[in-house]
Amino acid sequence: MANKYPLVLIYWEDHTASAHWITEDNYKNSSTSTAVTIGWKVFEDSKKVVIHSSYIDDNDEYITSGNESVIVKKAIVKEYYLELIDS
Repeated sequence: MANKYPLVLIYWEDHTASAHWITEDNYKNSSTSTAVTIGWKVFEDSKKVVIHSSYIDDNDEYITSGNESVIVKKAIVKEYYLELIDS
C-alpha cells in the first residue's frame, strides 16, 4: 500500500489539571504528562502537526481520514518516522 503521508510516532508534553485544593508549598509537585500518539501526518505548519490514525484507501489514493490529533509543535518532545513492512 502506497501512502503519501508519513507514519509517525510523536511524544508530546501535555498539561494536567486537578480539581482539588492545594497549598502554595505543593505547587512544586505539580507536573505535566508525556503523551504518545501514532498516526499518519496529514498536515504541518509552523504551529501544529495534524495526524490521523485512520483513513480510507481507494486504489492507493488518500480519500478521507478520521481520529484526528492536533498537536502543538512546541509541545513535541520526540518525533519518529516509521516504516511499514509487508509481511
